[in-house]
Amino acid sequence: MSLSLLKPEGANKKEKLDEHIFQVVATGSMMNITRFLWKVESSQLPLKIKNLQITTRKEGTDDLTLQVRIGELHPPSSLLFSQKTSSETSIKAEEIK
Repeated sequence: MSLSLLKPEGANKKEKLDEHIFQVVATGSMMNITRFLWKVESSQLPLKIKNLQITTRKEGTDDLTLQVRIGELHPPSSLLFSQKTSSETSIKAEEIK
C-alpha cells in the first residue's frame, strides 16, 4: 500500500477524552487495504474509524484508493499533567526517606 497523505486535522475536545483526528489517503490492492484496516481495528491504541471511502482508480483492476479519517482517543492533557505531577511528588518523597 502506498501512503499519499497523512494529515492531522486537529483535536476535538470532549469532557473526559480528547480526540485527535487524522486523515489518511493511500492506494493499493484490496488485500493491502484489508490488512491496513485490520491493523487499525486490532491495534492496542484507542483508535476509531470516523469516515471510510474506498474507490477504484481504474475500473476492472485491483488498484484502489482508500480515504479514511481516524480518531485517536486519549485523556485530556490537563488530566495527564496532574497525574504526572502527583506521581513525581510521591517518587521524590520516597527518595527523601
